[in-house]
Amino acid sequence: MQTCGADCAKKREELFGFIDGKREEMLAFWKELVNHEGRYDEVENLREVAAFLKKGFEEAGFKCELVETGSEFAPVLTGVLGAERKGAPVLFTGHYDTVFKKGTYEENPFRIENGRAYGPGVLDMKGGIAISLLCAMALNHVGYDARPIRISYAGDEEGDRTVAPNNTVNLLNESSKGCIFAFNMETGVADGGVCIGRKGAADYVVTVKGVAAHPGNAFAKGRNAIEEMAHKILEIQRLTPEDLSYTVSVDLVEGGVSSNTIPDRCQIRIDTRANTNKDAAHIKESIENICAKTYIEGTSTEVTQEGTFPPYETTDGVMKLYGHLVASAEKYGLLGGEIRPRSPVEEPPRRSLRRLAHRRASALLLRRARLRKSHKLRIRRRRRLLRESEAALRRDTRSRFFRGSVKAPQNQGGNLYAG
Repeated sequence: MQTCGADCAKKREELFGFIDGKREEMLAFWKELVNHEGRYDEVENLREVAAFLKKGFEEAGFKCELVETGSEFAPVLTGVLGAERKGAPVLFTGHYDTVFKKGTYEENPFRIENGRAYGPGVLDMKGGIAISLLCAMALNHVGYDARPIRISYAGDEEGDRTVAPNNTVNLLNESSKGCIFAFNMETGVADGGVCIGRKGAADYVVTVKGVAAHPGNAFAKGRNAIEEMAHKILEIQRLTPEDLSYTVSVDLVEGGVSSNTIPDRCQIRIDTRANTNKDAAHIKESIENICAKTYIEGTSTEVTQEGTFPPYETTDGVMKLYGHLVASAEKYGLLGGEIRPRSPVEEPPRRSLRRLAHRRASALLLRRARLRKSHKLRIRRRRRLLRESEAALRRDTRSRFFRGSVKAPQNQGGNLYAG
């Protein structure tokens, strides 16, 4: 383990001293930021939040710009500190919108009670933005000059950034170009885990159009959209693999107008989650292929994709940054406990995923073998019981034991029952 030398320790103490000295100032900044309301769809409020942040970062030495993403969407706050520095930039990124409607802070304003802060968006993620500002100020104070520090904060995390003319995604991509790494300032979880991966999500809307008709007078003329959709739903539900490496779920079904009308329309919404872009692409292709197949002649199907959130993959680069984080924390004596990676499903880092997959596959195969063996044993026992019961009945049909208290096993609907 690399340790911090005397010069390093001195700089660390200077850095921590600066942070401690800024406590009240940063708490005041955090409070005002939280009490600046800004739900993702309240654009005018969000513009005020963005202007407040721009002022705060500029006072810390950043050169900032509010970049428009469309008249109906909040701007992206971009900025750089030390643009002349030679190293590849470090990026702080995230969002400044919340899910809380205007007026929420009046009932739930920023406050600290028993060492805990409360208020709308206090963690997700205005607390993280305040941390990024304080980090930049502290580094500047101790003369850090190795790399430029960039910021890029969007105002519509909860909105759909794929809808034109919203240009947020392109702006975020542009601001991250050339950066050595980025920190998403979503505040950490209670157990201290470091996020090294996150599932992506995409919603799909499937609409089937049929032909309406009266089921009594014109049944043959109808083309039942619900029936067509039922075939597709079953196929779509089968897309999720046993290891749950990605999931596909039909969660909403709408169709029909009355019980005496063959439905001419049915619509479903599908929730999909994937850990990799490869799986996300596979899901999309599979859904499109299923919907391209027609089961009932005269129906048609349309598929649209909505609300796309690409996966945050646990790549080798991510694990390299995680290793650097742990090594740096050890070097500067920042480890008050264990720093561990936290993935979307609480799995180990990428390097042990293959080992985990082998263990899961082996356990699944063993379970199947046991189930097959158990099933065969149950069948043999039942057959033996059937033979013994029939023999006993033949020997003495007047036996009190078999007159009412026990009946011989029967085969009902393909299943063997013993009463």
